[in-house]
Amino acid sequence: MPNKTKHFFNLQSESTAAKLKFYDLYITNYLFKIVMQFGECLIADLFCGCGQNGDAKGSPLILLDKIIYVLNDPIIKKKWKEPKIIIYFNDKESKNIDGLCVHLKKLHLPNNVELITTCDNYGEAIRKIIENPANQSKPKFFFLDPYSYSAISIEEIKKISALPKTEILLFIPVFFAYRFCSQKENMPQALKDFVSSYTDKGVVDYDDFMDFMGSIVARVKDVTNEFVRPFIIEDKSSKNCLILITQHINGLNLMNDLVWKMTGRKFGGSIKTMREIESEKNQLSMGFVVKHSAVTEVQKKLFSFMENNASATNIDLIHYSSVNYFPLKYANQAMSTLIKEQKIEIRRLDHDNPKSIFINEKYSRRPSRAIFYLKK
Repeated sequence: MPNKTKHFFNLQSESTAAKLKFYDLYITNYLFKIVMQFGECLIADLFCGCGQNGDAKGSPLILLDKIIYVLNDPIIKKKWKEPKIIIYFNDKESKNIDGLCVHLKKLHLPNNVELITTCDNYGEAIRKIIENPANQSKPKFFFLDPYSYSAISIEEIKKISALPKTEILLFIPVFFAYRFCSQKENMPQALKDFVSSYTDKGVVDYDDFMDFMGSIVARVKDVTNEFVRPFIIEDKSSKNCLILITQHINGLNLMNDLVWKMTGRKFGGSIKTMREIESEKNQLSMGFVVKHSAVTEVQKKLFSFMENNASATNIDLIHYSSVNYFPLKYANQAMSTLIKEQKIEIRRLDHDNPKSIFINEKYSRRPSRAIFYLKK
């Protein structure tokens, strides 16, 4: 094993802690919703490592903790007698898998959790999952946290995202690639290949880091034809990114909620900011508070959207807010304000909820429940 990898698993950096904190929050919500709806799911962590970084739990142990938590939930147990969860842990380094198995032997997992460990390269691990007919109909979640930017090709992302009922959470160490774009003559060929395949602009001088990230998101959207949502983690000297690729708008909305909850910003933020927000929550013993500046921004965008369209259904507004990375609670509050200010009118098609404006996850699917009009 390379020395760099050895060091990585002996120490958990702040950026790794932030990444795993987000994974913890997302996978808990994902598991509860998916198991509740389908009674089964498949989780694949294909660069799983040895299970721990120093004294801190890595992604495999975090996942198993959350699976046990979800399967013991009384609501889940009431609906499903034995929901089935299949887990693939893969790492091409045999020492990592051996180390993980030491931790796994200490756990007592329920019989309805099937655990598969493999020591394959990434492509072979994917092939085994895809070619198993029993996996086709199951909801699938892939956590892809490679050791280098070049470990996963965009074509492999396309292949996975085409599977039914599939979500991908992809980690990319993007800052290294961004810095080299202004030094094309010194850029390694593998890095050129990555930038050329993962961006829609290629190897060019980008205006700034967000321009570079926007190009990555546009390319991944084009290749997968799915909802794509980035979460930027800023360390002292670098920026890395988690990207969610999901087929369902509710997955996108969950990601939006968590990014704002952890950072108070649309695209993510610094680890310092994350620590401050977490500290405020602990001190006040309260949940996430809506930021009025964010609601004001959503209000402006929604009003501009209405000016351009004259009318829109609640589903139109849910979609517009979601793909612009705003939590639906912000959109709901913003539209309520616009209605009170008599800038927007609402005609309810669902009369069972005479006070609702139907902008939340529950009403993200058709039929439309309300139509909004620009006040004349």
